[in-house]
Amino acid sequence: MRQFLLLAILLILTACSATPERSPILSEIPDKSVPQSYSKLRLRARDYAISITEASHKDDWPRLEQLASGLEQTADLLLKADNTPEMHKGNLAMLSSELRKQAKELMVAAQAKDSGKVTEVLTSINRKVREMRDTK
Repeated sequence: MRQFLLLAILLILTACSATPERSPILSEIPDKSVPQSYSKLRLRARDYAISITEASHKDDWPRLEQLASGLEQTADLLLKADNTPEMHKGNLAMLSSELRKQAKELMVAAQAKDSGKVTEVLTSINRKVREMRDTK
């Protein structure tokens, strides 16, 4: 009985420590959709950054191009965001513009299959997404 309990505990601990590969399902938002909340778009941008990181580690160039396009759309949607925190209202246009620029740079780097440039742009995307947080 004691061995069974130890085996059960070991299996439970192993199952709990096994983390599945995180790959958020990201789909384009229709152009004529209702405005999205700032927090939803912030989380979406973060999920794009995570997916871009995963794709860059695999040198999945077509996926990087697709993700760059989605990130660019997210940057555009930021301009129409609902419930934007006060701390970001004054710089939302600049934030959107910079994120859009980074998405375009990522697209160019992915098309050129330039892993060094992808890494550089990804670092800048992660910084920008971090700036989007609601708190300092």
